[in-house]
Amino acid sequence: MHKHTDITHLTSTPKKPKSSPNSTNWGDEDAASEKVTITSKGSKNQKKKKNHRRSISGSDSVLNHSAGETKVASDVLHEQRTIKLDTDTEVTDKVGVTSHSDSDWNGETTGKDGTVGPPNIEELDRIIDEGCDELELTTDKESVKKLDIFLPFEVPLSHTIEKHITHGISEHEHKKLKELNVRFKTGRFNPDEDDVLRANWEHFCRMYGISNPGPFLPGVQNGLDPIQRKKFVQWLGHGLENRSLNSILSRFRLLYSNTSNARRFTEFENQLIQRCLERNVEMPFVLLSKILKRDRYYISKHHRLTKKVPYAATEKVNWNLSVVKLFIEALLKSTGCSDVEELRDRPLPPHVWDNISEAIEIAASRCRAFWNRKLSTQLFAEEPLFMHHIWTTLLLRFLERPKKYVYWQNINWSKIAKHYKGVGPIFLFATFKSFIRSQVPKKKQRSLKACLKYLKKHWPEKLRAIKFKISLTRLRYINGQLIILSDR
Repeated sequence: MHKHTDITHLTSTPKKPKSSPNSTNWGDEDAASEKVTITSKGSKNQKKKKNHRRSISGSDSVLNHSAGETKVASDVLHEQRTIKLDTDTEVTDKVGVTSHSDSDWNGETTGKDGTVGPPNIEELDRIIDEGCDELELTTDKESVKKLDIFLPFEVPLSHTIEKHITHGISEHEHKKLKELNVRFKTGRFNPDEDDVLRANWEHFCRMYGISNPGPFLPGVQNGLDPIQRKKFVQWLGHGLENRSLNSILSRFRLLYSNTSNARRFTEFENQLIQRCLERNVEMPFVLLSKILKRDRYYISKHHRLTKKVPYAATEKVNWNLSVVKLFIEALLKSTGCSDVEELRDRPLPPHVWDNISEAIEIAASRCRAFWNRKLSTQLFAEEPLFMHHIWTTLLLRFLERPKKYVYWQNINWSKIAKHYKGVGPIFLFATFKSFIRSQVPKKKQRSLKACLKYLKKHWPEKLRAIKFKISLTRLRYINGQLIILSDR
């Protein structure tokens, strides 16, 4: 990896990529079967919530420092400089808590003396009972059962293999798909794919007189029999042949389930989740999703992560050198490894983070995030890591292929990380997103295309203005000692 990168050619104007909107070719709408009208009984009253980006500043001086002689970490603690790298909540391993938001009500009750306190059990039970009644009223299985879906197009071969679309693809189905040379696209849906899915749903609504997506969502409300359900998802997947039916149904659920996950779990929500599970309510996470307006899988994941460890996932962690050393020792013990090098590119199961959390009394989610976003890169990076070089080389890569990198979802960070020896994909993602937040106007940050256009014009000048080069501290753990490498 070179320390200096030539970016003088960034000012040249490349050809603008032609935008070709996804169009779905449907058969004759008259070919569909007779329409069945379903009346929406679900409530549409939901207050708007403001979402604020969550920014967590970088940890302490062990993470970044200026060049110096190689020393044992404990001897140079006072010499380190700190760079703040924001950790973004959109990364592949996001967990439990996300960004702040205003909530409608936090569940607190007011006593006779005017004092405000946490909700009592009677209040929690009342909310749960009302949720059960509302869930029963909004379930419209009978009318959906009348539906006989006709597909006015030829179903692609890739959408005929999956048997149980509410679950992931089985090993047997994987073998079948491999024999047919079918490879599904994974990762997030990009805006074009979302537009195709929405257009398919709107077309389905017009053909069958549907107005409420509730009865078609996976879970207790779904009233379709297995055959009609598969036909429905095949309808939604028209034009998305490179996506599995399971992923299409999951995306439909996220787009139309009327839930919001972009806020922290409050203490009231945690108490409500706990009480609902204590009562052994049928389909507890479906009910909680209805009450809290959150995705049920998200609630389940949050509960799984918080029930095991009493340490708050929102608590700021001071990752000083002694804590990092304890972290590595606990990691080696939990994985049964004798050398840190054995952990290179090794996937770590959830129980490892639980064991580390108990050993060092830091939430498992924080331990996993610290390892993926920084420490693994610090331990395994084979060449010095200068931030300006990483920013520039990533920018050049994206600018060289403007037709490929149109949306953030188009970036395969795992593939790009292979060009940086020992550097983790999540570290690259967090570093580049931090760079975007610091250099690009906020209104442009959601669009990768807009970010690249802005940086192409302004980054060369900003790079020349940098007076000192910031590097990420590289570490080595040898014979129980944490060593800081010298990167000049």
